[in-house]
Amino acid sequence: MLRMPDRDYYEVLGVPANATDEQIRRRFRELARKYHPDVNRSPDAEHRFKEITEAYRVLSSPSLRADYDLMRRSAQQARSGTGGATTTPPPRSRPSTHQSDHQQRPSGSWSAHTSARTAEIEAQQLLQRAMLAYARGNLREAASLANRVLRLQRHNAQAYEILGDVYRQERRVEEAIAMFTCALQCNPRSASAQSKLDALLRQRYFAGVQPSHTSSAGALWARYGQVLGWAVVMMLVLAPW
Repeated sequence: MLRMPDRDYYEVLGVPANATDEQIRRRFRELARKYHPDVNRSPDAEHRFKEITEAYRVLSSPSLRADYDLMRRSAQQARSGTGGATTTPPPRSRPSTHQSDHQQRPSGSWSAHTSARTAEIEAQQLLQRAMLAYARGNLREAASLANRVLRLQRHNAQAYEILGDVYRQERRVEEAIAMFTCALQCNPRSASAQSKLDALLRQRYFAGVQPSHTSSAGALWARYGQVLGWAVVMMLVLAPW
């Protein structure tokens, strides 16, 4: 269950409250590289890294971020409304009605909602580990974690993008193109996946065109060399005559 943290998550990452997903992701990567305990040996690095990871876990999830924003606004309104103004307590009948509605909710739908939220949290944790593994250069671990995310969430665009990054580093161009295409199908607004896909498509295009020009030019020079070679042979043969 999401709880109000001691520090504001947006302040932890140093981003505005209306930051985009790409801004949050980019800022998390910067801070993770700076405060990771393997790199930063300061005493508070581990605590700072945990704060950053927790803030990113919530703000990178659309549903968790919406819940957090709602709690954050409620807390801000409560702080701004403590200036001595008296508020009328809500009638008791309304909470009891909501409570009865909550109790009448089918247990199957509630358990399904809980399991879906648990899977989402687990997927976000795996995704963070995959991003850190890729940042460290451990491509095999990053790909394994991204595949585990996709087993939990088939339409996770970030997991497809991580797989595309791994395949691109391994020079598996066609597989990287497929992964970036899947990422864009899941999230058409992903500018990073679009730019990587465009770069790979350009690379594949020029790689397919260049060899044909090279081979034709090489064949032409080979033909010229063959003709010139036969001309030299004929001159040597006819020279005594």
